[in-house]
Amino acid sequence: MPIMSEAISKENWERIDKGLPPIPEKKIVKLEPEFPSIDNVIKFSDINLDEFDELKNANRKIIKNKDGVSFLGYEMTVSFKPPKRPPGRLPKGQSADKFKIGRILGGWMPEGEFFKFYYKVRDKIQPNVISW
Repeated sequence: MPIMSEAISKENWERIDKGLPPIPEKKIVKLEPEFPSIDNVIKFSDINLDEFDELKNANRKIIKNKDGVSFLGYEMTVSFKPPKRPPGRLPKGQSADKFKIGRILGGWMPEGEFFKFYYKVRDKIQPNVISW
């Protein structure tokens, strides 16, 4: 018994009946959605895992582009360890304050990049700072 998905058009049936090849079907080209314009996008490559100290917070946030396509991600804040102080005295004019405070990075990270980051440092992250 024929299935509807196997049905062909009348024109193709007539061409096959005459011994001609069927008309090729038009392929539907699916374009990649345009990424929304965001100022502070964090990529996994932006985070140096050796300097990673703690994840302050991560809240799930959905952002839509101009066509209405949703992009899943996390609004997050990451702190890094302060830079190591060089041995000996510091040169004149340089204070030791910059060696006490680490760098803080905040922004939106796409969900795939966030999970890659999470799986690398999950032993250092407290689970209650992430709102899934």
